[in-house]
Amino acid sequence: MTAAALNIKEGKQVFPWGDIEWLHSPGIRGRGSVSLGIVSLLPGSCQEPHNHYADEQILYGIQGSSTHYINEQTYELGPGSWLYLEPYVNHGMSNSSLEEARFLLVANPVSQAAEIGEHDNSVLEGSFTPVRIADLTDQTNLQEVQDKFASVTGLAVSIVGPTGLLLTEPAAPPAFCRLCILHHGQCEFLVEKHREACTENELELLKCSYGVVAVRMPVQVHGAPVMSIVCGYVLLDKPGQLETERVFKLAKCGGYPQEEVLQFYKRIELVTRNRLISAAELLRVTAFSLSRIFVTAAKERELKDYRWRFLKEQNDRVMLEADLQRTRLALIESQINPHFLFNTLNLIAESSVMRGDEDISELVYALCGLLRFSLKQVGHLVKLKDELQYVKNYLCIQEHRFPGSFIVSINVSDELQECKVPAMILQPLVENFFVHALTMNREIKCTLKITGSADNSIARIAVEDDGRGIPPERLAEVQSWLKSDPCEMPPGSGIRGVFWRLQRYFNGKGSLEIRSVLGHGTTVSIMLPWVR
Repeated sequence: MTAAALNIKEGKQVFPWGDIEWLHSPGIRGRGSVSLGIVSLLPGSCQEPHNHYADEQILYGIQGSSTHYINEQTYELGPGSWLYLEPYVNHGMSNSSLEEARFLLVANPVSQAAEIGEHDNSVLEGSFTPVRIADLTDQTNLQEVQDKFASVTGLAVSIVGPTGLLLTEPAAPPAFCRLCILHHGQCEFLVEKHREACTENELELLKCSYGVVAVRMPVQVHGAPVMSIVCGYVLLDKPGQLETERVFKLAKCGGYPQEEVLQFYKRIELVTRNRLISAAELLRVTAFSLSRIFVTAAKERELKDYRWRFLKEQNDRVMLEADLQRTRLALIESQINPHFLFNTLNLIAESSVMRGDEDISELVYALCGLLRFSLKQVGHLVKLKDELQYVKNYLCIQEHRFPGSFIVSINVSDELQECKVPAMILQPLVENFFVHALTMNREIKCTLKITGSADNSIARIAVEDDGRGIPPERLAEVQSWLKSDPCEMPPGSGIRGVFWRLQRYFNGKGSLEIRSVLGHGTTVSIMLPWVR
């Protein structure tokens, strides 16, 4: 059996403490590519402190609260907050709450490869005599280089000659791998077929028949391979049935205790993809540094500044994009028309002169309810009954602004009122009634109806009025928004903001419909998963 080439792709990695859903994982060929993932930390779980290397990370809170231990300092990460992790820090995390914590992980390789340049043939080639293995081993202690690399990364490492013979004693190989080599007589990563396929000066990510993963980097001088560094001997995913069956077969064929072999296999470390990518970047640097023992470093300073600017621009772009998304959501969810607040305050002042204390207190309580809800619940899912109470407070104030001008009917079952909705999702639709539907003709009372229904796991909430309606051309424009990509929509309030938030909160499963007849009224319906 021989090791197979493996590509790191998007997908989910599952760990005892939670999982990582990779949105973008660039692989190991080439530096400077950002990895993006959503990390979920289970309630009551923790990841033990471990060393980072060769990458910087940004953590941006999405849901719940998690505690992070960075170089023995404690930091809290919650929705809307972020942490920056420098390369080579010691980091652990825990979730002591009863709620799952989720945050965005941005990992950017910033290894010392930026300081020593790419594998440029103009640097590595020249009029030199052929280099032998003995020349290299005479000028550097390969065993020390290997052991230090293993110590920094916490991964197993071996250095292999071009014929497949080990040049050093492997550092920290898993007990299962030692047993496998003892049984087969050779590691799958070192067999002749693979050595022939790995002659280019590029990183190779390999996976053996037991699911063990390693990164292999050839060391070349003047285009000729002189050795390879193999790093990893870890798992990227939990073993499947096929790998487990092969472990049992190994134990049976070798006459080893089956349970002992299985325990050896289970002790192989399960690592995150960005950790292996970072190790690959560090491995690239190590291999290239060994090559440069025999060549000039003429282009080192020339490329340093350019590489650094390039990586910094990439990092800045990612941070700006994350900040943009945060700002857009905060802008939409926190919008309360300032004119409405000022009008309300003026109305309170006027009412203190024109009316009695009962009306004043009613207005003040309604306004307090509005402000308390908007400040505390923004950014969260709330029960529909709480959202309806917020709407009632809003309508109470509008009743004092437009006395006798409208009638309100709310018909939502008690069961449906337990449904979870984004905070302040109905208020913009109700506000549109006063801005666009309500007539100033005191002889004509407009009716505003809020109804709710459920079909299986989908809740439908409708806001209906019999007001002025929407002109056909304006209705067509609004309906075109509902067919566009929410990610491409500019920030806004009203119906546009409601649609954008439905898409964001429910991963595209929320929707919005609008029907209107000019002169006869408008109905806006929102459909969303019934989260009990």
